[in-house]
Amino acid sequence: MPLQDVINSLQAALEASVYVSPTEHGLTISEVYEVGKRLGFGEGEIGDALPRVVQQRFGGRNDRLHLDEHYWQFLGNLVFREEPELRNYIAFDFVIGQLNELAKQLGSGRAQLDRAIIVERGVANSVPRHDLEVAITLQTLSGQLIEQDGVVRFAHPQGGEHHLPSAALSHADSSINHKKLRTLAVPHVKDVIARRADNRPKHAEPLDEFGARLQRIGFSNYASWWHQTIAELRRCDPASSPLSALVLSAAIVEGVLTFAAAYARSRNLPDFATNELAGDPKSWTLEKLLKAAAHNNAVLDAQAKNRADGLILTRQRIHAGRLLSSRPKGAPVPDLRPEEAREGKAVAEQVTRCVLDWLGRNPPP
Repeated sequence: MPLQDVINSLQAALEASVYVSPTEHGLTISEVYEVGKRLGFGEGEIGDALPRVVQQRFGGRNDRLHLDEHYWQFLGNLVFREEPELRNYIAFDFVIGQLNELAKQLGSGRAQLDRAIIVERGVANSVPRHDLEVAITLQTLSGQLIEQDGVVRFAHPQGGEHHLPSAALSHADSSINHKKLRTLAVPHVKDVIARRADNRPKHAEPLDEFGARLQRIGFSNYASWWHQTIAELRRCDPASSPLSALVLSAAIVEGVLTFAAAYARSRNLPDFATNELAGDPKSWTLEKLLKAAAHNNAVLDAQAKNRADGLILTRQRIHAGRLLSSRPKGAPVPDLRPEEAREGKAVAEQVTRCVLDWLGRNPPP
């Protein structure tokens, strides 16, 4: 993917955050990576593009990244029409109109009003709350307004009333700025922002989410091992490297079940408490782990267990001794098919998702 395409998409995602959450806009680095991966970019592409999207500075709370000020100049000034249009012109006018009313009495330089008051007055006048918040934020980002400690005022008092933002529409360029990239980003940005407060996993992809969970269940020192393994799996092309993809998929299944079993043992949970897993973890084979995880459907249901058993069977081709034992002398060994490798990846994700669900039922104290 050309670097400029990645840059444009990440800019669109950060822009979308204002329309999704105007009072808590911006995205953390991890959120940017999450959205970028959902848009189809690799971690390397995102890392290369990010310094060109924003300067390495943070703003707001929780170390969220923001676009540079010049990016917002036209978005906060209604000089170009957009498609889809997410700016409510009535809300823009209402905000400026409230400050204009004060300017009549106190002068433009002293006109200031609490953001909350502007919003509540707008709501009382049937202007949607969200649209009002977007209008204030965009006009602040574009340098028309200043907000400090919740108080909003004109950034450049000019004496007298300021023109209403919608007045610029009569002079706006007839062309329309199509926001296709922003439209693609909005649902993903909306989802990652919602995950900040609704107790859902921070990552939609199970392999990424389990990496984030390792610290919470006491295995933070294995996070780099986990992330390296899933990164290598993602780089594997099932068509050209099906065996590598299968081996790494099986390693992930074994890894996630091993950490789950160790966690269960540290918490004295009944799940995984079988005699086969009573000894040193180095003796916990994948077959034993799967059997324990599927006992009474504690972690894996029958369907997930059967798919994982199929992965084990297909992976056995890495053992020359098993091939010699299982096939008649001189019989050809069939080629490993790309669909079998793709199935292995899917099994790794399904088993990891099952473990995440199990951890949700058995959270750390």
